[in-house]
Amino acid sequence: ARSVWWDKQDNSEKGTLLLKSLFDGKKLFDFPKSVEMLIKIVEMSSNEDNDILLDFFSGSASFAHSVMEQSVNDKVKRKYIAIQLPAELNIKIDSQKNAFNFLSENGYPTTLDYIGFERIIRAAKKIKETNKEKLLAENINLDFGFKHFNLKNTNQNTLDKCETFDKASLLGDATIL
Repeated sequence: ARSVWWDKQDNSEKGTLLLKSLFDGKKLFDFPKSVEMLIKIVEMSSNEDNDILLDFFSGSASFAHSVMEQSVNDKVKRKYIAIQLPAELNIKIDSQKNAFNFLSENGYPTTLDYIGFERIIRAAKKIKETNKEKLLAENINLDFGFKHFNLKNTNQNTLDKCETFDKASLLGDATIL
């Protein structure tokens, strides 16, 4: 049986070309998903203002890009959460060298999450420029901003307190628990 996802617009080659165009012709990421394929998922899963979509393995932030793009297309004010562990890129690995160099040259930490960080900035700018007339004419007011959070290592003392946590000790009357 043929997959509904098997179409020229769904392959990663199209995703690679789009990502290269956002980053001035530099190939920073292998096999990014195509925005067109991800837009299909956004269309199927979200159609109301303030829907929140989650991408737990964000990579180059293709899904965040598709959420912003589709929000302009159908005028739905969506939100997204893009999670990517700050995996350290290795300049000695050919597939990571360009991304490592790009991040270094632009003063970013050399971790994978910052490729997505920069892509969201560039995609938002391009979407706003490309759709400027539509956004104005149809009075579409979308928020293209985002917040970036970093995970911090916890110290052992905090972990020990979690292991020995006793909720009864927080209350004067433990019998109500």
